Amino acid sequence: MKPGQNEFFASWHFGTLIQASPEAMKAWGLAVRKIVSADGMSEKEKERWVGIGRLMGATDEDVAYVMGADLEKVDLPALLKNFGNNKAAMRGMLYDAIVISSADGYSEKERALAAKTAALLGVETSVLHTLESLVEAEHALRRARGALISGQ
Repeated sequence: MKPGQNEFFASWHFGTLIQASPEAMKAWGLAVRKIVSADGMSEKEKERWVGIGRLMGATDEDVAYVMGADLEKVDLPALLKNFGNNKAAMRGMLYDAIVISSADGYSEKERALAAKTAALLGVETSVLHTLESLVEAEHALRRARGALISGQ
């Protein structure tokens, strides 16, 4: 990724380190925001987006750029060309979009835009569905861990 990346967090979050150009990282942030905003971006989603971005090494300028972008003017097919053939970055971006969208419930509009984005990137539907299932399983494990640790 880029200088300032928290490699521990990235490895924990994705299960691997993902190398991506600065252009791909900007595209990553914008694409995630566009998917998450398909039904409007809630405060929970914004907090999660900024939190993950910061842990990945996003600067104040990076956050301001992505959060200030006019999503109506973002040409999704052109934006996604910044990923080139980097399958790990494509899949990581889709994973982040699902994780962040799930902050307030992964809506049908978000699912539809994630599916369109995956298709534009050439990511197989089965991969997208597996990412969605992984996020659901991670939420269930997090709830179980929390209940066990808290004694509830």
